[in-house]
Amino acid sequence: MNIEHAARYFQAMGDPLRLTIILILLEHGDEMCLSEILDVCQADEKPVSLRLKSLRDANIVVHRDVAPGGHHKFYYQLINPMFVRGIIGLTEEAVKTAVITKELLDV
Repeated sequence: MNIEHAARYFQAMGDPLRLTIILILLEHGDEMCLSEILDVCQADEKPVSLRLKSLRDANIVVHRDVAPGGHHKFYYQLINPMFVRGIIGLTEEAVKTAVITKELLDV
C-alpha cells in the first residue's frame, strides 16, 4: 500500500453512501450481489451503482459479472478487507482522540 492508495480510501469514505457500501461489504465478509447490497442499504439502484463504480475505479472493490441465461448479475467484494479494517480503526482512534482533546480543552 502506498500513500495514494490510502488517500483514495479516505476519499471514498468521505461519501456517506460509499462508506455504507464499504461497511456492508466488510460486515458480510464475502462477495455480495447488487440486489443484496440494495436490500441492506435501502437505497435506489442508480446512486448505489454509481458509488460502486467509483469504488471500483479507486481499486477498493472488485466485481464479477455472471450472466445466467443472458441476465447479468453483478457480484462485489472488497479487494483488501484487512486494509479497510485498519483504516476504520485509525479513524475510530482519531475520533476518540479528538473527543478526549476537546474535553480536556473545555475544562
